[in-house]
Amino acid sequence: MIKVDEVSKSFEQPVLKNVSFSVNDGDIMLISGKSGAGKTTLLNILMGILNPDSGNIIGMPTKKSAVFQEDRLLDNMDYFSNMHLTCNQSDEELLAEFKVLLPNEDPQKKMKEFSGGMRRRVCILRAMLCSSDVLFLDEPFKGLDEKTKIVTMNYVLSKRNGRTLFLVTHDKDEIAAFCPNKNYLITAEEN
Repeated sequence: MIKVDEVSKSFEQPVLKNVSFSVNDGDIMLISGKSGAGKTTLLNILMGILNPDSGNIIGMPTKKSAVFQEDRLLDNMDYFSNMHLTCNQSDEELLAEFKVLLPNEDPQKKMKEFSGGMRRRVCILRAMLCSSDVLFLDEPFKGLDEKTKIVTMNYVLSKRNGRTLFLVTHDKDEIAAFCPNKNYLITAEEN
């Protein structure tokens, strides 16, 4: 179980104030809220990128993978080179997964030649294919058309393999797909 206990974070003003919740291993936790409510800050604290001003994170696994709001791909490298920086699969395995989400594209093109939506799918592939115990997805489906988004959401669900998942989203369809029982967190500033 991952426990978030009274976590607070301020920059020039409070962003998170006494946030507490727990997530069982293998659960999906949706983080939703208005812009500026601290969703990305909370993810960064959970991932260990930022330290909270106060409070604790207990039980967070060390093996994590993420899709950030920005792509964080190396533009002058192709899909395989970007993937090999963090994943251990063979080129054959990586190609098979690439063809699921980008069936008509060339994986040997440099990332700078990919559209924003194609880059998002590469980031999702990287997060899903890396060995991890917990996944952090920060608005991973933004910029995808409806048909591509559905295919990509189904891919994430099929490749999650019981890993704990933290998903930041505003989208009602994503909330319905990932947590049909509506078990998700709304950050305190939205209340």
